[in-house]
Amino acid sequence: FENCALVGNSPMILGQGWGPEIDANDLVARCNNAPLKRYERDVGSWTSFRYQNERYSGFREKHTDSVIGRFCSTVNVKGMVFCPPGNKTAYEAIELAYMLKKKMHPLNPYFDAWIERPFRAQQTMPSTGMRALGVLLHVCKHVMLYGF
Repeated sequence: FENCALVGNSPMILGQGWGPEIDANDLVARCNNAPLKRYERDVGSWTSFRYQNERYSGFREKHTDSVIGRFCSTVNVKGMVFCPPGNKTAYEAIELAYMLKKKMHPLNPYFDAWIERPFRAQQTMPSTGMRALGVLLHVCKHVMLYGF
């Protein structure tokens, strides 16, 4: 894609009138459950895909929205374990079945681990927006950020 927009959830985007500029992109990605309805003038009117964390998994504003989510990470950061120890294969199968039921596209766990790598030294995790940016930087020539 030549030009892409990543639209965040910050209220600072409201009142800016960036909707037409966002809509002019070849691909528009959004994070989690950020609404479009009633905010089109500021956030645009269409979505290529939503990148979602576990809390919002499967949310769609329109039934045609595509959704991408994380798929099983064994990283333990600040007490958060995203794949429990033990029978990892069984857990992965359950998680994948859940994602497919919600019609989500799982992100390759190796790619997700690559995005996380620089954050591990600080014992932290990248935000949903940072993960979405990592995806866009691999498929877009130019990426504009809105609402971050």
